[in-house]
Amino acid sequence: MAKWGEGDPRWIVEERPDATNVNNWHWCEKNASGWSKEKFKLLFEGMTIDEPGLAKVTIKEVSKTEGEAMINNRKGKLIYFYEWVLKLEWEASLYEDPKKEVKGAMEIPNLSEENDASEVDVNVSLSAGGSKGEQVKEFLRKKGYKDIQDKIQEYIVALKREYATDLILPTKDQATTKSDKTCINSPPVEKSTNINVINTTNNLDKLDLGCKISTSSFTQTQNFKCTADDLYRALTQREVPNKRITQNWRFRSWPNGHYSEVVIDLVQKEDQTELTLTQTGIPSNDLERTREGWRNYYWESIKRTFGFGTMLI
Repeated sequence: MAKWGEGDPRWIVEERPDATNVNNWHWCEKNASGWSKEKFKLLFEGMTIDEPGLAKVTIKEVSKTEGEAMINNRKGKLIYFYEWVLKLEWEASLYEDPKKEVKGAMEIPNLSEENDASEVDVNVSLSAGGSKGEQVKEFLRKKGYKDIQDKIQEYIVALKREYATDLILPTKDQATTKSDKTCINSPPVEKSTNINVINTTNNLDKLDLGCKISTSSFTQTQNFKCTADDLYRALTQREVPNKRITQNWRFRSWPNGHYSEVVIDLVQKEDQTELTLTQTGIPSNDLERTREGWRNYYWESIKRTFGFGTMLI
């Protein structure tokens, strides 16, 4: 074993205060959900959005924070997973009539690592205020939402720069910080005596195709109260045969160049359309998130948006 400061660093065991996770090699996971919920309250509650001549809008409460946030450290690389649905309650003070009640809500349905802050939707609704309230709603929908996106960017920066700092553990002579993280030792690599397998692996390494990951697959079936033609157009917005859709699909957090394959088959029944989705090549640790994402953000949204949850007439 080489001494500290000498030799190839890949083979040196660092002297560590905590004597664990040398060179940050093992998989460490930190739950950021509780911290995120408190951060949302600090960022949003009390913030104001001003439109001169119309109203000053104040975020009174973060009334819904559904989702989770996790940070992983694998071989010294931080990987972020977060997916949130937020609801903000707002009130507005009209400049020409401060006593008039104007209030509503803003819902953020797609705050995740898949979207930049500028891509996050902010849906505005009005619960009281009449015609002036509608003007405030339109201001928030067309301009004011950008202030909300700026706060979302602050959350993303804080998550990556503040909360995740202790996942990269200290090296020699550095102190450690306790946190709610779990470290999982990497499994031992089995040696192979098959020369063909070894040569193939070496060739793949030279091609720099990225890390090898364990993958999974799943199949889902959903029934929609519509024709196959209507459902196909809702999924693709293209005039093509209405039976099968095949596409490459990935989360932005997956290793570069890694895509899963999604196949969607549509079968027209007497009073509904049966949709079957089969997805292969999903990183195993993302299987449940992917499965639930299709159900929550695609199938349920399609049924609500297009009315495909009701009976055909």
